[in-house]
Amino acid sequence: MASEIKITKKFIALFFAGIVLAVFLGIVAGQYFTQWRMRQAQEKLLKEHPATTLKEGDIIPNFSFANLDGSEEKIYQLLQFNKAVMMFMNTGCGFCAKEIEKWKAEIASLPPDVKLVAIANDSLNKLAAYSQEKQVDFPLLCDQGGKFFEMYEINSFPVLVLVDSNKKVVKVMSGFDPKKKVKDYVKTLAMK
Repeated sequence: MASEIKITKKFIALFFAGIVLAVFLGIVAGQYFTQWRMRQAQEKLLKEHPATTLKEGDIIPNFSFANLDGSEEKIYQLLQFNKAVMMFMNTGCGFCAKEIEKWKAEIASLPPDVKLVAIANDSLNKLAAYSQEKQVDFPLLCDQGGKFFEMYEINSFPVLVLVDSNKKVVKVMSGFDPKKKVKDYVKTLAMK
């Protein structure tokens, strides 16, 4: 005896809702897995090929960089007795632009003994135009000829180097992290 299957509107609605939910969960799980794999690959790449040879414990050399007006300034003169976040960047780097926007939004929250300095290996003219376009309101210096970048093999952007008041590297971070706030960097500096 054949039994009739009664398909109601409620059954159809629940069936399609289940399919939509399954597809949604599959997409979310796929994105999470993909991001996890990308993080793993990035960490492995950075271990094999670090973004810079600067490392914790190194002393930042008293290197000369060009201001936007072309005058030379030694890094110790600029930082004096302050702690610093040194951002090594490139004007063609989208993640550097995002990092700059993050800092512009939160720079007022920096304690007076912490200074942000951005250093780029672009031409001085390109850097000056970039500074005007992005309305950068913190020191933006030029490594003319890329000597510092070459010496410390800075090959990934942005690279953030946290420096204590003795010019000793406290932490080196590579890449843009939207979850990190300025206060997180300051907290790291305060702990050292």
